Amino acid sequence: MIFGNRRHRLLMATATAMVREAEVRILADPASIRPDQVVSQVFGRHAMRLTEGEATDYLRAALTLRGHDTAHLPTLAADPARGSSDQLREILG
Repeated sequence: MIFGNRRHRLLMATATAMVREAEVRILADPASIRPDQVVSQVFGRHAMRLTEGEATDYLRAALTLRGHDTAHLPTLAADPARGSSDQLREILG
């Protein structure tokens, strides 16, 4: 799945660049980069749409790779393909 791999590389590169560019701010406040900012950057740079849940996952990965805390991020990103919040509650038990 070439497109999927390319998409992943672009999204990961964008999130990692955002974390790297904001390193000083992140050290003071890990929540200084939010998933909605990742959504905006990805659309602006690559004309690609992604959900806030996907953005959260990529931001978490980028922060982790750079050694930053991710406790401020939601623990589970809702998958829009799964449907409603009722289904999410079912997953969580």
